[in-house]
Amino acid sequence: VSSRFYEFPNNKLNGFKKFMVIIENDTYNFYKSNKSNRWWMEIFLEKDNKPKRRSLIPCTYGDYLSATQEEIPKRWYDNRKKLF
Repeated sequence: VSSRFYEFPNNKLNGFKKFMVIIENDTYNFYKSNKSNRWWMEIFLEKDNKPKRRSLIPCTYGDYLSATQEEIPKRWYDNRKKLF
C-alpha cells in the first residue's frame, strides 16, 4: 500500500503517450503511462451527436493490439453499456 502512486491520464497528459486507432471511420484513443506502462482506453458518450461525457477505463496492451487489427475490444463494449 505504501508503494502506491496516483496515476491517471488527465487533460494535460503529462507522462502519457496517446495512441489513436481508426476503425471504420471512428477514432479510438488509448493512453500508455511512461512511468508504469499501464494502459487506458477512452470512451466518448454522445447525445444528439454532441459529446456528453468522456470516460477513461483501464485496459491492457492486448486490447490496444486487437484495436490495431480493427477489432473493437470487448472491454470497450462492456464499459460503454455500463455508462449508458
